[in-house]
This record gives sequence, C-alpha cells and structure tokens, in this order.
Amino acid sequence: MDKFLKENADKITIVYSDAHLGDLSKTSNTSLRNNDLEYLSKKTKDLTIVKYFGRDYVDVERRNPKSFIIKMFMIIQILR
Repeated sequence: MDKFLKENADKITIVYSDAHLGDLSKTSNTSLRNNDLEYLSKKTKDLTIVKYFGRDYVDVERRNPKSFIIKMFMIIQILR
C-alpha cells in the first residue's frame, strides 16, 4: 500500500479525521501516539476533515495532527 501511495501521490489526496485523534488521545502509549501522528502528518500532508457543530457538511483544513491533538488536550483540561 505504501508503495502504491508513493507512486500515485500526485493523483490521490489523503485526509485524516479529527475523530481518529480522539481515539489516539485514549492511548497511554505516548511513543505509539507520536509515531501515528507523524505518520498521519506525512501521509496526509496535514489535511484533515472536520465537522463543526451546527453544520451538516464537513470542511477540509490543513492542520498538523500533533498540534491539533495538543489543542484538543488543552480544551479537554479547560472543560473539566
């Protein structure tokens, strides 16, 4: 799969879901989480799909997954 994606990188746009970051936030394995975030960043070129409250559509935005998850953690801490 990796070879196919590299060979067709100019024809395929890969995005990650902010929901995946929510799943990653539940793991206590920091090394695994960081590796996954770096992989997501590289493969998706930091493109994510997000759905904001009150909207019935998704947006595609450029957000670094590691920065995005750090902001999610900060918001969660504030809301507690």
